[in-house]
Amino acid sequence: MKSCRAIYTAILLPLCAVAQVPGALRHEFYHQPVEWLPCDTLRDPLPPAFAAFDAHLRVRVASHHRLDISLIYNRRDSLNYRLCRLFRDPAPIDDRIVAAPVYIAVSEIRNGREINTDTHKISRGLTAQSDDYSLKLLSAHGSTVLVAGQNGEIFRQQLEFDYIDSEELLWLCGDKAAVVRHTLTADAIDEPVRSRFADADSMQAYLRESTDPNEGYWVYFDRDSDPLRMSIPGNYRLATVRREDADGYEIVYLGGAPQSARRWSPMLVKGYLLPTGFTGHFDLVWFDLNGRKQKREASADITDCSSLTLYFPLHGSKVRFRRALQTD
Repeated sequence: MKSCRAIYTAILLPLCAVAQVPGALRHEFYHQPVEWLPCDTLRDPLPPAFAAFDAHLRVRVASHHRLDISLIYNRRDSLNYRLCRLFRDPAPIDDRIVAAPVYIAVSEIRNGREINTDTHKISRGLTAQSDDYSLKLLSAHGSTVLVAGQNGEIFRQQLEFDYIDSEELLWLCGDKAAVVRHTLTADAIDEPVRSRFADADSMQAYLRESTDPNEGYWVYFDRDSDPLRMSIPGNYRLATVRREDADGYEIVYLGGAPQSARRWSPMLVKGYLLPTGFTGHFDLVWFDLNGRKQKREASADITDCSSLTLYFPLHGSKVRFRRALQTD
């Protein structure tokens, strides 16, 4: 698998500049076709935190040349990564009537060995009159999709994507080609805010001495919600602690949502309880799964020092937590 080996020795040669814009990461190059030689690598760095991204590479390869482009993602090191490869053998002659068979393979490289390979022949929808081929990786709402095509989409498959190992995407060229379009757009989000406590032990020591009834540990109890409008990816464990530099309380995430591990780790601030003038009732600022701030009409109640209820009326949802010991 020549295109896979290229990652071991390739010098990273990005062909496009990266530009930061508010709320997004974008770079693109699609002016004049640029020659892309074997062992050249295009690198798409992803932002540290993102809600979605769209990576697109379009190349031009004449029918009498070999098509071979690969996309590497979830790369831990040079021996462990996931791979998508679009390839085609050259036609024996420059046949402009029948398109040569094109294949797409999705596989995992583990300890330098290719495993779990899934190969598809995608001849239907191809045209011999086009020398352009596109490969896209789209990710949004926790779902990642691979798309391939020419003038239109001819293949689509959902992929397993590890958001923890997602610092960059690498495009490799197994044979000479011309880059017609190379774009990356990512919906970048702010880095999460960390609690003032260094770790769970220091928080526990603080709460052990606290006499504030609104401070303490909370675990998920139940909910009343529309799953099509709002969902909770796990049984959250939270803590509420008084803010040092402002009124109200921090809601600190302690765990319980393994699917959100890339974005949420223990001791990050999940939201704020802001005072309203009514005892036990607060305005709520909540950071969702992707780190976006949700605060429109959201509120919270702490009742009898034993239950914490979060209200999201625009989503038709409420979620309750019960008071807990740290060891729960």
